[in-house]
Amino acid sequence: MGTGRTVPGSHEEIPDPDVPDSSAIIGFDPDSQAYTQHYFDSRGVARVYAMTFSEGVWTLLRETPDFTPLDFSQRFTGTFRDDAKTIAGRWESRTDASSWEHDFDLTYTKVSQPATRVPSAGSFLWPAGAWCRRLRG
Repeated sequence: MGTGRTVPGSHEEIPDPDVPDSSAIIGFDPDSQAYTQHYFDSRGVARVYAMTFSEGVWTLLRETPDFTPLDFSQRFTGTFRDDAKTIAGRWESRTDASSWEHDFDLTYTKVSQPATRVPSAGSFLWPAGAWCRRLRG
């Protein structure tokens, strides 16, 4: 990029054959003041999510077709806990204009030492440090 800035993103490897390895890159558009997350995984899936941060809540939302057809909408909502070390979240999906249905819970925990790989968990690196994630069905 040549700007000397860090590009926030993640790479996650989960030691579970039912969970794909994934990578995501976060971009910011200064004109619209909007964030976008570009997601890619080991199944060949590529998706674009609108991303917001507001009042301690991190949201990812996909409601329009992008690289893949939109057979269903997806939403992640993560709440930053008061300890500033935990994000408790959940993924949801829906078809058409139906109600959101729970997919799975996901907890991110900030670790004190940045790691390139965390055993038994995925990890991602934000400018603020390394985080681990734990899936809950």
